[in-house]
Amino acid sequence: MKTRRDKLKKDVLLLFKTCTNNLDRMTLVDVVQRLGIEHLFEEQTATALTDIHRSEFNSSNLHDVSLRFRLLREHGLWVSPGIHIHI
Repeated sequence: MKTRRDKLKKDVLLLFKTCTNNLDRMTLVDVVQRLGIEHLFEEQTATALTDIHRSEFNSSNLHDVSLRFRLLREHGLWVSPGIHIHI
């Protein structure tokens, strides 16, 4: 059981390392949170969210915008509530 857990943890770590698209990274952080295993990946989550916060974000998809807003705000990163959606 322990070896399976370690393998799955390595798989998730590999996902954090290989995800370069911000939307994929936001989705990965969201899934890790929803599974309740965020405590195992605190450093990777913090790094991913800091990178997402610093990067340019333009999306017309309400789901993408709201996911970014929620994740960043939950982790104490300031995001303006006046973000405009370009439709």
